[in-house]
Amino acid sequence: MARNYVKTTNRKLTTPRKLNDAIRFVQDGWSIRQAAKHKTINRETLRLAYEKFKKTPDGEAEKITINLSYQTRNIFPKVLEDEPAQYCIEVARMGYGELVI
Repeated sequence: MARNYVKTTNRKLTTPRKLNDAIRFVQDGWSIRQAAKHKTINRETLRLAYEKFKKTPDGEAEKITINLSYQTRNIFPKVLEDEPAQYCIEVARMGYGELVI
C-alpha cells in the first residue's frame, strides 16, 4: 500500500465560473474536448455540466450557474442531518444540560 497518496485528477478544482465559460465555448461551436483543454478542465466534468445545462429551460439558461455537486453518496438529506442537532440545542435551552455551541 502506498505510504503517501498522490491525487491524479483535478476534478474538484473546477470553479463554477470556469465551468460556465467552458459551456459558452461549447455553445459557440467548440467541441467539449477543445473547450476543456482550453479552460484546463477535466473533459468528463465539462460533459456532465453541459448535459445538466442542456436540461435547463431556455429562458433560465442564461441566468443559471452550473455547479456540480459531488455529494452523491450522502445517506440522509441535509434536513434530516440537521434535525438531531436542532433538537439537542432546543433541549439544552430548556435546561436539560449545558449549551455548548
